[in-house]
Amino acid sequence: MKTSVEIDSKKVLLAKKLSETSTLKETIDKALDALIAQERRAAMLDILGTSYFEGDIVKMRSSRVRTRR
Repeated sequence: MKTSVEIDSKKVLLAKKLSETSTLKETIDKALDALIAQERRAAMLDILGTSYFEGDIVKMRSSRVRTRR
């Protein structure tokens, strides 16, 4: 789809640098993909809700076998 919009050039340059893209199209596509993924994750959290952990996390972690590297 072709469209014409005014975009802040400083934001575009920063987005290109951060996303390691070379063209405006790549940058916008990557940004849209990230937005879509973020919104889908948020929607899934709304659907699934949050869980409540019942237990002692400190005790669980202390029982781990530690290995040296």
